[in-house]
Amino acid sequence: MLERTAFAGHQIGNHAFTHRSLVGLPREEVLRELTATAAIVRRMTGMPPGVFRAPYLEVDETVLEAAAECGYGQHVGGEPAGDRELGSAVAIAEAVLAAVRPGATVILHDGVPPRSQSRRDRSATVEAVRLLLPELRGRGYELVTVSELLQA
Repeated sequence: MLERTAFAGHQIGNHAFTHRSLVGLPREEVLRELTATAAIVRRMTGMPPGVFRAPYLEVDETVLEAAAECGYGQHVGGEPAGDRELGSAVAIAEAVLAAVRPGATVILHDGVPPRSQSRRDRSATVEAVRLLLPELRGRGYELVTVSELLQA
C-alpha cells in the first residue's frame, strides 16, 4: 500500500514506528521512532517522508526538537473526523463536512484497522472519501498536500 500510494503521487508522512505516544520519551527513543519509519519509507519508495504527525496529536518539546532534527520543520496537526467511531460512509462524510474550514487538515484512517480492532472494516472511510472529494471541490475547496498547505 505504501508503494502504491507514493507512486500515485500522494505525499507520505512519518507517523512514528510503533504508533505509541512519544510524549515523555527520551530524545534518543523519539529519534529511533522517527528514523525507523523514515528508513522504511525511503527503502520502499525511494523518497523520505515529507511531513510528521505525532500519534494521537501528542507532542512535547522533546518530540518537536527530535522532529526538527529529522528535518520535519513543523508539527502537523489535524482534525480527527471520528471515522473510527462512526459506522457509515455517509455519517463520516457529514461529520467532515460539518467541521471542515479553510486551511483544515482532516484526519481519516485507511483500510487497515488498528490492532485493537483487527476485525473492523474501514471500507466506510474509503467510501466517505469518494463522497467527500467532489463535495469539497464543489464548495470551492482546493485539495493539496500537507506540505503545500504549510507553505501557503
